[in-house]
Amino acid sequence: MSVAEGLQITIPNTFKEYEAAISKNELVRNAMILYPLITKDVISHGKAAEMLGIDKMSLIQLYGEHNIPYFNQDISEIEKEEAVYYDKFRR
Repeated sequence: MSVAEGLQITIPNTFKEYEAAISKNELVRNAMILYPLITKDVISHGKAAEMLGIDKMSLIQLYGEHNIPYFNQDISEIEKEEAVYYDKFRR
């Protein structure tokens, strides 16, 4: 006798909204777990996105929704890099 043979479960369509929310929450959680690895240059944004199964732009947008900037430099660091770039390519 098999108990599972006649078992049928019907899940209402409204549950799909909760399923999507759970998936989004898991994605955000996993992205937050990976973020310290990105900031320490262990992995890139692209690699993290690949690990999460999304594209890089979606990951950058996800971080933006949580007020995590794509660029983690302050303006003085950007100005230094800009000066090096212009110095190198003006020659």
